[in-house]
Amino acid sequence: MDYESFKDTVLHSITEYLPEELQTCQVKLETVRKVNVEKEAMTVRFGHRGLRLYLEETFLEYKAGQAFVVLMERMAMEITNAIKDTEGLQGQLETGGMLQTVVLQLVCDKWNKELLEDVPHRKFLDMSIVYRVLLESRNDSRRSILVTNTLMNKFGVTEEQLYRMAKVNTKRLLPTKAFDFGYEFCQMVVLTNSNSFYGASCMLDTETLEKVAEAIDDDIYLLPSSQHEVLAVPCKEYVQHDGLQQIVREVNDSTVAKEDWLSDQVYMYSRQSKEVSLVCQ
Repeated sequence: MDYESFKDTVLHSITEYLPEELQTCQVKLETVRKVNVEKEAMTVRFGHRGLRLYLEETFLEYKAGQAFVVLMERMAMEITNAIKDTEGLQGQLETGGMLQTVVLQLVCDKWNKELLEDVPHRKFLDMSIVYRVLLESRNDSRRSILVTNTLMNKFGVTEEQLYRMAKVNTKRLLPTKAFDFGYEFCQMVVLTNSNSFYGASCMLDTETLEKVAEAIDDDIYLLPSSQHEVLAVPCKEYVQHDGLQQIVREVNDSTVAKEDWLSDQVYMYSRQSKEVSLVCQ
């Protein structure tokens, strides 16, 4: 089967693999706007509960030789567990629960113009701060949902409340971690968080940036490696920063999936101003 045939077959047969009580669920393909990209997803709904499955990776497993039945049974199990988990999710998203687990995420403005129309956010240089709610998981997998305007209004919170609580929660739930990779030709520090999960929000943690800059004894350039980490290097070792911007863009194009891109620019933390600024445009 090619990909189109695979999607069609999954769409029309997935309910046969579900428990009897879920076989009346609605299944359809739709285009979903995600960070940096739009992706086609199979949406499964059972009443007010549901989830989305992205079929590209499953198709690659099928092409690599995995049995179609095995893949369908696995997807059916994922759907069944997700629908069961949704009941607990509703309680978690009540106003108090949402504010206890909302955290910060950075996204690039120019790649997410339409997305930003639908989510609460605030500007940060050429990026925007958006908000994610960390979800409870039965198997320690990293699960979260992006806070939309609809979700924010449904639970009666404001963007200002989200921002205040997300700053506190990010430090508490996803504290910044710094890993020193000192090479013979250059000192480099990798900045992420305790779960390496949307760790690029460490660019907002000026306390840690100050500590890194003091340890390096210099202002630092910040290179966005992905949504999950940022590289810090001493400014004194890169008098010409144009090469750094080229490195960021080449890594994006060759190594990082588009949905994980953070930016294609270079930033600097100044010890004097104690602020992050945009270096290249």
